[in-house]
Amino acid sequence: MLGQIEQHRGQMEEALRHFEEAKELYEVVEDRHGQANCTRSIGKVELHRGQTDKALSRFEEAKALYLLERDLGAQLNCLFNISEVYTGDAKSRGTFKAIRVLEEAVNLSKAAGGYCEARSRDNLAKLLLQSSQYPVAREEVGRARQLYADCFATSDVDDCDNLLQMIGQAETRLWWKWLWIVTFCIVLSFDIEKWRTY
Repeated sequence: MLGQIEQHRGQMEEALRHFEEAKELYEVVEDRHGQANCTRSIGKVELHRGQTDKALSRFEEAKALYLLERDLGAQLNCLFNISEVYTGDAKSRGTFKAIRVLEEAVNLSKAAGGYCEARSRDNLAKLLLQSSQYPVAREEVGRARQLYADCFATSDVDDCDNLLQMIGQAETRLWWKWLWIVTFCIVLSFDIEKWRTY
């Protein structure tokens, strides 16, 4: 608890120290769930500090502990954290890896269905939108929207409607961009032909 307060205040060194101390205590009493919570929190601090490799390792470790505890929601949170690490990766394959992780989250959440699956699909759709994969993003948002509606999560349904609108706008911008490029190429080809005749 103290570590979370310090993390919220931006006191990362103190937060890290308290999370590590708490993790050691949970290991002594063999509380895997508490150990996993602390490990994930340490990963968040490390991610905040730009230590992506360490953060990734912590999130993977926490996910494995949550799997032993059969805590599906916590496993999904770890997958979301892992995708966040990859999304922030400057390397070109970072987004690709993040999409694969979120696809894993969708597959894992299908067992629970409902809001859990909707949230996974929603996160995947947002990343697909960022990577300009509009048709697949639209499909995932549609599925998430239906699942949210089935759970009576009206604010999430509204968010999906907004996301669908953003996808539509992005597709329209892309369409106009291609139209402009094609038109430019046609005009340029006429100018080249005209120049050749002189």
